[in-house]
Amino acid sequence: MKKSVKLAIILLSLLVLSFIMSAIAVLNNTTKAADKIFEGIYINNEYVGGKTKEEAKALLEEKFNKKFDNKKIEMFHGDKTYSIDYKSLKAHYDIEKAVNDAFLYGKSGNIISKTIERYNLKKKS
Repeated sequence: MKKSVKLAIILLSLLVLSFIMSAIAVLNNTTKAADKIFEGIYINNEYVGGKTKEEAKALLEEKFNKKFDNKKIEMFHGDKTYSIDYKSLKAHYDIEKAVNDAFLYGKSGNIISKTIERYNLKKKS
């Protein structure tokens, strides 16, 4: 066999082995973080990576939904002022959905899509 063919086979083997090892590392991290949100995930610029769903919900409730407690909307028409508070409007962030989406990121789908999502998280960090 020619040297160039042997070299190509060796390089291809190393590439395949590298991919397999990366996939195993990703799967190992996936297993470790089965009950937590993966590292590298933010919700509305708040870092929730490494947190459980409950921890992330508590953080986001405190940060965002508590802000609505005392806020009001004031409207003026002529010499009259109308006021309504956010609580009456039931204004809130859908924290439950945001946390569930963050929790499922990199954990659903086939092994290839999960690996790509995890790789993208590591690349952004």
